[in-house]
Amino acid sequence: MHSYDLEQETNVRGESFTLSGQLRIEHQKHFLHSSINYANHGSEEYLFARRQRSVTRDDLTSLVDLGHELADEWIEGDETHYSTDFTFVLIVPEITDAVRTFASGFRDRTLLKFGYYGHYEIHLVVVAPEAQDSVKSKNADIGVFAPGEILSLQDYSIDSCAVSNSENISSS
Repeated sequence: MHSYDLEQETNVRGESFTLSGQLRIEHQKHFLHSSINYANHGSEEYLFARRQRSVTRDDLTSLVDLGHELADEWIEGDETHYSTDFTFVLIVPEITDAVRTFASGFRDRTLLKFGYYGHYEIHLVVVAPEAQDSVKSKNADIGVFAPGEILSLQDYSIDSCAVSNSENISSS
């Protein structure tokens, strides 16, 4: 299990987010002793979440554009970079069919230098806690949940939500 470093009230390129998080993972392979390592590479994940009164497909598209801008600005592509994920979470009262269709079918993975410098992905998650409904893009591997249960409206708060990464990493 890994955890995010979380911050409240973050502004990124003019966009305001109630909650943001960052996760950095370093991978190393060892031979005989930890001082003899090889195949070192790193992964980073960025999470941005906010409440909105409603969400449209254009809102999601603007977040995707923001993700590409952040990738251009934040990723230093080299042979030790494996992956960077940008996940945008919107908390809204209800999820329309157009938003559900767009988000559930969304996949955006960009190779850097033909994959030699790794890749980055952009993920979308839309949650409607009052309706106990959510939708996520195909490869989004985080969830906003209480372990083992769906949060009810009374329990749901962006300030106290549990954010979990389902990626299991073993380095040997």
